[in-house]
Amino acid sequence: MGLLNNVVPVLILVAAGWLVRRPLNLDARLFARFTLLVLLPAMIFHSILRGAVAAGEVARIAAFAILSTLVLTGVTVLVNRLWRWGPDVESALLLATVFSNAVNYGFPIIYFAWGQPGLDRAVIFGICQGLLMSTAGVYIASRGKVGWRQALRPAATNPLFLATLVGFTWRATGLTLPDALARPVELAAGAAIPMLLLVLGLQLADTRLQGAKVQVATAALLRLLVAPAVAWAVTLVVGVEPLTARVLTLQLAAPTAVVTTLLAIEYGCRPDLVASVTLTTTVLSLFTVPGLLWLLH
Repeated sequence: MGLLNNVVPVLILVAAGWLVRRPLNLDARLFARFTLLVLLPAMIFHSILRGAVAAGEVARIAAFAILSTLVLTGVTVLVNRLWRWGPDVESALLLATVFSNAVNYGFPIIYFAWGQPGLDRAVIFGICQGLLMSTAGVYIASRGKVGWRQALRPAATNPLFLATLVGFTWRATGLTLPDALARPVELAAGAAIPMLLLVLGLQLADTRLQGAKVQVATAALLRLLVAPAVAWAVTLVVGVEPLTARVLTLQLAAPTAVVTTLLAIEYGCRPDLVASVTLTTTVLSLFTVPGLLWLLH
């Protein structure tokens, strides 16, 4: 019953977005941009002001994000070299296997499973992965076309980064946010989770299965089975709290981040392969994530 209560609400809202996409001719990019520019920053700002996660734990979560990214990058590069698929496939595999859908997919399930304490920790990792995706992800997708300096530019204007910067700055002042500002921020933060799920459904409705089956299957295996194993091992290395370990493991077990397809399209990095892995891992995660959630509980 616990698994049903945690997973089924997520599936219903994702399915709702998927079902209404074509009949209503909705623009997934418009909803995604509104969520990215307004709702997610509000959730991050609200979570930081609550100060529910200690500074030391925040640092350990950041260390986890960096270390797990490095390990998954190394594993993916090794697998690609063993198969001898070439640099274009390697870049696509890195996008598909290193970056999980920790926000759209992970936040709601974690909130239903572990409540606000779990979500507060998930938000910190979401910020870290968002920054890594907007820097390392851009570089991976555009290797040979964009240098490191150019790849760092999107991070400076990333709404998640700006919300984080403003949130910690305000928190450092010790001032209380006036109710006239605190209430709309709280309302927008509360709307983020349902909107994230609807946007995921809208985006999946436009995704088609393409690409080599062996490559898609390999990427799905790395994303859904190897990544959570790596996550659990890294949590032991960095020494996070038990609840944080569960949250981070589940976030890294999420399917491929939908935004990686947008990066692949933008920089011509085998978008067919990245989109196929995104769709495949999202479908297969309906079986793997509930199983992992049961183990973590």
